[in-house]
Amino acid sequence: SIDALSVFNLTTGKTKRIYQASRGDKLENFEVSPDGKNVSIPNASGALTILSLPNGKSRKIISGSLKNERDVFAPVWRNNKEVCFERVSVKDGSGQVALFSLDTNKSRDISVKWPSKAVFGILNNPDDKRLSFEQMLSDLKEQKKTKVKG
Repeated sequence: SIDALSVFNLTTGKTKRIYQASRGDKLENFEVSPDGKNVSIPNASGALTILSLPNGKSRKIISGSLKNERDVFAPVWRNNKEVCFERVSVKDGSGQVALFSLDTNKSRDISVKWPSKAVFGILNNPDDKRLSFEQMLSDLKEQKKTKVKG
């Protein structure tokens, strides 16, 4: 497994280590922001680390309950200041898609009203469990009908 991130300078040919992995970090799934200034690093414990490339500082972002161990998948930068990521419970497989803002330093669950099977794999396709957009809409309509009847 990968234990650190390094930067290679094409001009000098030198390598500089910029981040040493913490326990559970999945460095092979890092994602660079569109402007190239930040890197998001998912962690198996449900945390997401944001590494600032200009100053080398990192900070852990933890959203949701610490009681439910969650695995973070597929961080995807929405823009230079917001990163979206999928979190899946190790206990029951339930998931959420969260959006973190570097400006406000807060994350929010953007999948609150989504069917549970729509969340798993929305940002990545771990198995063949990803729903198409049409299937998600159909499931939401069906869920709405069920709630109205009950």
